[in-house]
Amino acid sequence: MTILLRFSRCVGAAGLELATSASQTLRSSHLSYAPKEILNIKNLKLINFTTDELINGMLKLIMKKILDILIIIFFIIISLQFAISNIKSLRTISQDFAVFYLSGKQAINKQNPYLLIGSDIVRNPPPTILLFSLLTLLSVKISQTTWFVLSLFSFIIASYYIFRILEKSDGNKFIFSRSWKVWLIYFSFTLIFFPFRYNLGSGQVNNFLFLFLVLVFYFLQSKKELWAGFFLSLAILLKITPTFLLIILFLQKKTKTVVWTIIYTIIILATAFLLLGGKIYLNYLTITKSFFDFNIYTYYNQSLSGFLSRVFNNVELTKWLAYTTIIIVLTIVLFLFKKTERNSFQSNIIFWNISIICILILVPFAWQYHFVIIIFPLVTTTYICYKMKVPNKIFFFLILSYLLIGWNIKNPTTLLNKGIFGSVILSHVFFGSIILLLLNYYFAKNYLLRK
Repeated sequence: MTILLRFSRCVGAAGLELATSASQTLRSSHLSYAPKEILNIKNLKLINFTTDELINGMLKLIMKKILDILIIIFFIIISLQFAISNIKSLRTISQDFAVFYLSGKQAINKQNPYLLIGSDIVRNPPPTILLFSLLTLLSVKISQTTWFVLSLFSFIIASYYIFRILEKSDGNKFIFSRSWKVWLIYFSFTLIFFPFRYNLGSGQVNNFLFLFLVLVFYFLQSKKELWAGFFLSLAILLKITPTFLLIILFLQKKTKTVVWTIIYTIIILATAFLLLGGKIYLNYLTITKSFFDFNIYTYYNQSLSGFLSRVFNNVELTKWLAYTTIIIVLTIVLFLFKKTERNSFQSNIIFWNISIICILILVPFAWQYHFVIIIFPLVTTTYICYKMKVPNKIFFFLILSYLLIGWNIKNPTTLLNKGIFGSVILSHVFFGSIILLLLNYYFAKNYLLRK
């Protein structure tokens, strides 16, 4: 009996010693990751781990793993749906791509490409017709698939450079751009963003425009005016509307970029003149009146004029209200620009965002697929909110803006005759853009005003 008692005491002592040793090992391993200045032996305090702390730590780790799995599953589901949808759509020739392809054939045959071809008229400047003529080197189906792939890759490259812009502005500390979770979330919400899907599905050019605008800002921030001017000239010759950016660059005293843009534009226009002939420019001038059509009340026109034409159904009233609003908005923007600090990243990005949004909503017509370029302001505004630690209500409006712009109404004709209510609902992209514009105005007014 005495032997058994002594044996139990020895086992108990050994167990206590083992527990103490394990506890000290745990504490020392925890402290080994602490900064050196904390490891002052004289003032060393051992950290006690309670059961609640250990359970909470394990729960956080489990929730993190579950969240990672959900992000992956969400991305896979969205990607599969996106792939299946576009594989089906590529079996038929999309409406807008057919117009581009046929206009390229017209140019090759020395005929007028600015006629009603297919279901619409091509409105891009003559150098873009030169690009469309290259499409005719392949069969229409192979050409459309190639165009689709190039468009998708243009968007991916543009997305990469957006994150590079944010990373460089943050002194390469923007670790989120190197996180696979951020990329999966970004692409997931992009793949369900209707302007992006609509642009790809219709075979439009706006992903290329998106890439050019991102590269212009990237090279401006890198102080490479020559390259910034080159890509801005490509943007202008793809769509006329980015010409407005020259005004912003001039006000920012980036005269080198403005000069290089003009030089490259002249060179590219001259190249198109030599290859396609001078008559194509005369043909182009015959359609310029359509750029000022204020009577496009269809749902897919999400500009200010589209909203006004749906509300009033009066061409003259819509036109003058649109002109008045444009003058007021541009006056406010220019006045704000003069009163704010310049040449800082925040200032440059905010006014670039404002410019892109104004290009979209102030023109007479902006189809929903044009709004793929608004992804740039959406991403950069999210970054600004994150860096400035804005209140939660600002994030609410940012999310609301994304939802309104990215939404699509499947059967809009049922709302066309519902008066002001129907007009407001059908103009959800316009109002989402207004919210994003006001957010950037808020940042400019509250954080950039000169003291």
